[in-house]
Amino acid sequence: MLENSRKFIDREPNIECFILLGLLLLLFFVFKFVSGVVNFVERRVIGLEKRIQELGCEVDVANGEMEEVTCIKETTEQELKGYELQLALNEASIQTLEVCFIYLLYFYLIRFFY
Repeated sequence: MLENSRKFIDREPNIECFILLGLLLLLFFVFKFVSGVVNFVERRVIGLEKRIQELGCEVDVANGEMEEVTCIKETTEQELKGYELQLALNEASIQTLEVCFIYLLYFYLIRFFY
């Protein structure tokens, strides 16, 4: 047994061994490179997922604010309609008072001159 192992050690190295060793070394470096790229991509994906969650929260906040502003807008529009109605009623009252004043003035003048 010792003789066989001695023969293997004393043997001249051939080119196939160097090629195989080079290929194994190349495969090791490719594996290291690919695993580094995969780690980078995983970290990038995790970062992007966190950013998506943050943006989702910001969208929720913005939607809440938008809903609040919409309610305020609707309330303001209703108040404006109420004010416009009040203005129309006031104008009608003024016109009624003007007509009443004209009739009173007319009757007063008729009594005064006749």
